[in-house]
Amino acid sequence: MTTIVIVETCVKSQTWQELTIAKINSRLVDCDSPHEHVRTRSAAIIQQEVNFCLHIGATTVLIDMPVKGNNIENFAAIINRLIA
Repeated sequence: MTTIVIVETCVKSQTWQELTIAKINSRLVDCDSPHEHVRTRSAAIIQQEVNFCLHIGATTVLIDMPVKGNNIENFAAIINRLIA
């Protein structure tokens, strides 16, 4: 889920782009689940959240690391595809 904190409701476009940081909470997804349908849905959720960040003009996006397990290979691959 993307978290956006706004102090003012009216800001200039350049100020918005320079000072706003969008945050995606990856605790709601499990990209490295043993179940394929969970991995697929999790990848779609992350993509949707990043698309929303791009839509609102956020130039900086902070994505939380997963907290479940030690395996984050699929999560890392998804992030790598997004930044490439």
